[in-house]
Amino acid sequence: MTNTLQIANRALLHLSLSSINSLEAQTTPARVMSEAVNWSISAVLTEGDWVYSTRTATLTASVEETPPDTEYKYAFTLPASVDRLVGVLDTGLNLSEDYRMEGRLIYANLPTLIVRYISHSVELVNIPHRLAELIATHLAASTCLRLTEDGKLQRTLDERYQFLVTAWSASDARQKAPKQLVTDSSSGFISAHKGYGFI
Repeated sequence: MTNTLQIANRALLHLSLSSINSLEAQTTPARVMSEAVNWSISAVLTEGDWVYSTRTATLTASVEETPPDTEYKYAFTLPASVDRLVGVLDTGLNLSEDYRMEGRLIYANLPTLIVRYISHSVELVNIPHRLAELIATHLAASTCLRLTEDGKLQRTLDERYQFLVTAWSASDARQKAPKQLVTDSSSGFISAHKGYGFI
């Protein structure tokens, strides 16, 4: 299983720096990687609509929350794991635009909603190698100046990151069924079987 230390060492390789044995080591590369790695994981996994990060949940109307006005009948509380909402659907799996969000609440006129959302975890369970490489590239680019003071290398890494995002977003999109929700279980299966191997 890929872990944060492996991501950090991949980033250091991009920077032509030696690998580290621990993120807790008392060296400058270890300290910089320790401070930045979780931010890079979050930034990459929540920026795109990756199959790996996509979850679905069925919500029933809250008995504790009520809409603030008469425009909507029901209130729903988003799951705690939601980083970004992708879409709201009715029970027939049709996209719905008849809702309003306020904080962690959704107001709607349907008693049951299905939500698609982006969620991430720094545990990186079964993360595809392509996404691990994307995170490592993001981490290398974001720490380049602190560790190498090489502006040209940073620009090169920024360009590589943008290229990989574009290429792998297209590849990732081809794995999505166009009119079918990807559930937690199928998302995990797809994620575990795509994109093996670093570039």
